[in-house]
Amino acid sequence: MVRRSGRILRFDEVRGYGFIVPDDGGQDVFVHANDLGDDKSAFGPGTAVEFEAMEGERGPKAFAVRLAGGGARTTTAAEPSRST
Repeated sequence: MVRRSGRILRFDEVRGYGFIVPDDGGQDVFVHANDLGDDKSAFGPGTAVEFEAMEGERGPKAFAVRLAGGGARTTTAAEPSRST
């Protein structure tokens, strides 16, 4: 399998799943909390990730998901940056 890269589009910690937008384009990839290799709270919108994918019943499904580049994260217009 080939490792791919992308960014978390959205992730619902309560329901335990979300979607990744692949950097190489194509369909958004479903990801379940059980397939996250790092601290689940680290996977917010805009978080850069690396993952592998397979075809699931309803489309592509990610597994072996981990933070990319030390967890680089960008802020979107819908998510204001937080100052400490």
